[in-house]
Amino acid sequence: MQELPLVFFTVLTQMVAGSFILLTVLKLCSPALVNLTPHTLTKILISFWCILTAAGIASIAHVGQPFRIINVIAGIVHFSPMSLEIISVAIFGALGVLVTFVQWRTDKIFLPLMVLIAVVAFCLLFAIAHVYQLPGVSLWNTPWTVVNFVFSGFLSGAVLIGLLLRCFTSVELISNLWLKFIWMSILFLVFILNTGYFLDLNNQTQKLAVELPQWLIVIQVIRVALICGALLVCINSDRKVITFKSMFIATIAIVTAELLGRIFFYELLFLAQL
Repeated sequence: MQELPLVFFTVLTQMVAGSFILLTVLKLCSPALVNLTPHTLTKILISFWCILTAAGIASIAHVGQPFRIINVIAGIVHFSPMSLEIISVAIFGALGVLVTFVQWRTDKIFLPLMVLIAVVAFCLLFAIAHVYQLPGVSLWNTPWTVVNFVFSGFLSGAVLIGLLLRCFTSVELISNLWLKFIWMSILFLVFILNTGYFLDLNNQTQKLAVELPQWLIVIQVIRVALICGALLVCINSDRKVITFKSMFIATIAIVTAELLGRIFFYELLFLAQL
């Protein structure tokens, strides 16, 4: 699959964007994170930018030659969706590194700047989704593309922020009501959104007189099972403490599920062209 580097780029970038938004919300609302020290927050942010760097490397691998990125950036004049996506990632990354550096140097947390970057991250999720709303691909050019891509960021971001909080802080994840509410809400939305998406996809394939291959259906079943299993590990109230190992496995499961979902999404492109 030649689009694999692009798959990694979108999944990892969305995860970082969603995680940053949720971190900002938790910092503003969760009593357990109000006293989060600048030093600890800096560690979490550095982890974000390491993942975003890996996503950037994957995008360069997709472009083929680093210098071709200049042509992509030039497309900003014509409001090319891909160029807007690249610019959005660059702005998000630059502002993120800036706030991390400032916090490291001053040992202070700048919440207004974090809120601004969270807004940029939210716009970035829409910018990524807009790239795939191609008029010539009926199975992509639907509102569900935006919904699924934006939701993907919050889904993967929710478990990543749990993993990093478990790694760098003493916050008890199982007793954090805000974090638990986020996980339970996402689990609920997984069922609602997937049901709605597949009902719409079924209607679309019937109009095109095509049928989803069985292996694609199996991929989706595995994907939903991985997501539900990972989230249930996170919200399992029978555990007194959610261990780092549990959160790491849950994060890997969610990332794997999102990669499978993106493979499914790209196969729809070939299915629509039959």
